[in-house]
Amino acid sequence: MLLSLGRRPFSQRDFILLIVFIGFLCLFLFNQLLGNVWEQSDSPLHLSAETVIFEKNSGSYISIQPKYELKESAKLKLVFSEGHMVETMESIIIPAYSTRALFIPLHSRGHVGHCTLTFKSKSTELGKLYKAHVHIKIVENVYLGYLSIVMGWSYFFVWSISYYPQVYQNWRRRSVVGLSFDYQLLNIIGHSCYCVFNTCMYWNSFIQKEYLRLNPKSEIPVQANDNFFSIHAVILTLVIITQCLIYDRGDQRLSCPFILLAIGSLLIISSGLSSALVHYISWVQYIYMLSYVKVAVTPLKYFPQALLNFGRQSTEGFAIKGVMLDFSGSVLSLLQAVLDSANHNDWKLLLGNPGKLALSFIGMFFNVVFFCQHMLYNKGTARCRKESGSQNKWKNGVVAKSGPHSKVLKIARIDIL
Repeated sequence: MLLSLGRRPFSQRDFILLIVFIGFLCLFLFNQLLGNVWEQSDSPLHLSAETVIFEKNSGSYISIQPKYELKESAKLKLVFSEGHMVETMESIIIPAYSTRALFIPLHSRGHVGHCTLTFKSKSTELGKLYKAHVHIKIVENVYLGYLSIVMGWSYFFVWSISYYPQVYQNWRRRSVVGLSFDYQLLNIIGHSCYCVFNTCMYWNSFIQKEYLRLNPKSEIPVQANDNFFSIHAVILTLVIITQCLIYDRGDQRLSCPFILLAIGSLLIISSGLSSALVHYISWVQYIYMLSYVKVAVTPLKYFPQALLNFGRQSTEGFAIKGVMLDFSGSVLSLLQAVLDSANHNDWKLLLGNPGKLALSFIGMFFNVVFFCQHMLYNKGTARCRKESGSQNKWKNGVVAKSGPHSKVLKIARIDIL
């Protein structure tokens, strides 16, 4: 038996049914949030850049180009989330029957910070104009701004590959002994909620419209790398769970407290979905509730693995290389936040989201705990193996003498009591 809930055995079949239920719940969410209101069309404008970075007291420009010819001229109004930061024209005219590029000059008014440029028009030919937006970053040093972008993609890459050492180690050992099942259970719940949030916020036009209506001076808080990371994390976590089902697992099982925690999370997700279906809450509120579930389970998921390592007095079966990559990604993420705050002269970028900051430090703390456990337990294991090998050598009664003409001398066996 794989699992146990109190006195009633919780078998491998029950575990598979639980995973299937989570999968069907995710598919149902995608059908409701994506299938019914899915829209594939992009912005009607082609932008020369989605992000523009320049230093204060300097300037830059962007070009816009309609993707198709308009039957009538259209007036585009330029809307900045922070109007005091950028000096430029108030509007621009797109001539009829033309797809030539139009240039918009941008000049700093001496302030550092960031804002978003969006467009408004009364023309009915420019549908989904809300999808066209430009992120403008005015910084103290433009090279630090580009360094921040590189660091952002770096920690995204490091976090993405941090799952593979565990997958490879399970495959090589053909065993998952030493890997906490509770840890994986909370992982799949958290990553699934985060995946639905990112996917809906990034792809769903209905969600985007509602979010921008509630937050007119804000921007869509999900980028392409966030969306890809969450999908990738769900897939790799499902791969690890599949390995837990088919490889040797010893006597490991899910614990009752974390099964109850998982059931409670699923009840919250289901009740929120019911509330959204009857329009008691909006869909934006619901997907934000999913993100809160992710935030809630993240600090809890590390405890079962740390307790399992402590109980076994070993980290064998738990890929420490993945922990190292996770820690490196957290450090890069924190350094990017510090760099952005210093370059924008605005420390609210770092301290304005205390929940996210606290989760980063919690993750780094447990990574350090895993490091310490690995060094402490592996050192003790290596010493025991060395002593055991030395004893076995004397028990076999064989001593090897070095040298080109060495002879193996057999001595009387020494019984070690």
